[in-house]
Amino acid sequence: MKKVIVLFIILFPILQIYSDIDYLYVNAFDGLNIRTDPNLNSKIIKTIAFGEKIILLEINDEKVTIDNITGSWVKVKWNNLTGWMFNGYLSKSIDDVLLLQYNIYIKETNKMKYDDNYIFKSETLRVIDIYNSYYTIRYHFYYPKGQEGDLVQYSVFIKESNDWKEVYSTSMWDFNKLLVRDINDDNIPDLITWTGGCCAGNYITISVYLGNNDKTFNKKSVKRVPDIVNNQEYSRCSGEWFVYNGVCSKSVITGSYLIKKTDEKINYKYIFDCNRNIFIKE
Repeated sequence: MKKVIVLFIILFPILQIYSDIDYLYVNAFDGLNIRTDPNLNSKIIKTIAFGEKIILLEINDEKVTIDNITGSWVKVKWNNLTGWMFNGYLSKSIDDVLLLQYNIYIKETNKMKYDDNYIFKSETLRVIDIYNSYYTIRYHFYYPKGQEGDLVQYSVFIKESNDWKEVYSTSMWDFNKLLVRDINDDNIPDLITWTGGCCAGNYITISVYLGNNDKTFNKKSVKRVPDIVNNQEYSRCSGEWFVYNGVCSKSVITGSYLIKKTDEKINYKYIFDCNRNIFIKE
């Protein structure tokens, strides 16, 4: 007689144990309210300051849009308080971009307290570029009060010993743009600026400020050698632009002249000479 051996396999559920606590950080510059219930009509328990760390307890799956930001209500714990917050203003971490924006926000809003004509448009505050630890920020404000159009502020910051140092700043009513990039071969970032000028904003003034070892920029800009033209016959108002290529000797200034009598357009190009740190006509 054959013996039949039957094997019984008992399946046990596999349990996942999570030991990590989910932390979130408040990224609203004015602070974020913790409420009794997941809606804007509920009672405010407390306003939690920017950068504060909270514990995530629960997520409400329903999507809501507040201040043009779509997110969800989440149940959180902060110190001994428990309540609901909108996660559109919560982050997994507070990085340097947010810290720099927060520092500018505090500085500019404090400035408004002492200047009745100054109107800071905080919704325009952005870090628009990061290059080799150089942070370029931009924001708009009205000054003086009642001036038509926005005055645009640009600044370049670096971080030293957990503190922010401003290495360049400018503001313009008209067109303005700046970029920190390597123009020559010394591996030190340089500063390129475009500034709107005459002729209905079509004429652009380009300046390049070479970088120094201390992460600042030379006060004296690199000038291109001007064309020799008879101003009675030529007018340089048809536009000029700097084209950054990213390769030394490939970055150029382009533009054109108009002959007043015939409206004939004459194009020109200046190439950056890396050895002499000047623009020369091609």
